[in-house]
Amino acid sequence: MVVVDRSGLMVSASQSFAYLVGHSPRALCDGTRLLLEFFEEVDYISFVELACRLILNPELKSSLISGRLLHGGFPSDKLIYCSLSIVIRRDSRSIPVYVVVTFIPTSSISEVLRKI
Repeated sequence: MVVVDRSGLMVSASQSFAYLVGHSPRALCDGTRLLLEFFEEVDYISFVELACRLILNPELKSSLISGRLLHGGFPSDKLIYCSLSIVIRRDSRSIPVYVVVTFIPTSSISEVLRKI
């Protein structure tokens, strides 16, 4: 799981996500790492389009999408196929504050471990 602020910076990352992308949670949340660094380009565009639809419609709270993570960040030849759960967290006035993204690898565990 990753929590991203409105600018796309990672503010929290789980140990599981850090393991998938090959970094420590602390290194991912140092205030300089963007979530887009770990997406295949086409998948990041789809993610942003969906997140924007969720953000612009206060009645929508979450959605699912599939995508590919880059192990080690861009550039990488190691792709990990995932399902993503995207949840928008809003304040009391319905203004988006954070985007919570949960990554669920769709490859078998042994296949994911071989790529890492």
